[in-house]
Amino acid sequence: MALIGPHTIIEVSIASAYIFVLVIIITSKSVVFKNAFFILFVATGIADVTSLLANVLLRMNRELRLGEEFQYVVLYLALASGISFVVHMLGNIFIAVNRYTSIRHSVIYEEIWTRKNLCTVIAVQYIVSIACSIYTVTSKLVYIHKEDGTTILKGFEAHVDVFIRCTYFGVCTIYAIVSVILNARTLTEWHRISKMTDISRNQKHEKRLLLYTLVVFIFTMLMCSQQFTRAISLITGNDQMYLWASGQFFWINDIMVSIPPISLIVLSSDLRRHIVDFFRKRRSVGRNVVVEAVFFTRTCNTTTNPINAGSRKPVSN
Repeated sequence: MALIGPHTIIEVSIASAYIFVLVIIITSKSVVFKNAFFILFVATGIADVTSLLANVLLRMNRELRLGEEFQYVVLYLALASGISFVVHMLGNIFIAVNRYTSIRHSVIYEEIWTRKNLCTVIAVQYIVSIACSIYTVTSKLVYIHKEDGTTILKGFEAHVDVFIRCTYFGVCTIYAIVSVILNARTLTEWHRISKMTDISRNQKHEKRLLLYTLVVFIFTMLMCSQQFTRAISLITGNDQMYLWASGQFFWINDIMVSIPPISLIVLSSDLRRHIVDFFRKRRSVGRNVVVEAVFFTRTCNTTTNPINAGSRKPVSN
């Protein structure tokens, strides 16, 4: 099997594009990117990129059928993937809360999302995610030894697998319930406000960020459905359904983590403008380098060539 196939190329491309968007936001001096929404997006985006890269390696390990000598590497990659998954879920819950408070409590929005409170939220996001996933490293991976001497990774020990599935089931359930309630209330409030007043430029910006939240919610629920299916099939002992659901994880995860940067680029005019400015500056720098190189070359030629320098022999009388 090829080491780098189309799936791997797509995943690496998604990760590269995501990193580019994060760098644009982090390095920008614009006040727009310093608000709570974009800070939460960056905190969650770092985990999404980690998830992409970890799952690329996990999928390649499975496809290449690497042996037990790589089990500790696989364990820590699985830990990184698990932490990133919970961070993604909690991050999008906090983003939904952020959008709700922005529209419902716009007057005290800045008081709610102070820098101190924001740091606390992000700390909780990562601490809870680590606590939910750390149990993974206590497991021993189960391998199937075939007659031809090769080994195939089956998965975690049964009790660890049950714990992981129950944890993810709980996280997805909380995400689904909280997000449905918050998004419904936010949409209701937005509809009420838009009827009362004319939509200003700032309100249009808020509307686009609300649409971002809804789009991300829809595609994250796709992953929740996959986790629900795995948990139910594990509890009921339906091995065929469990294996089928497990096989869908990687492409569903790719879609789930690629939607946030794509949606934000489409819906945020500020981000699009900064991306365009980035490439314009790169092109301008490239042109300046070429001009300076040509000027330097001509100067050198003029200095070393007396004819080009305009020097002539004096005419004798």
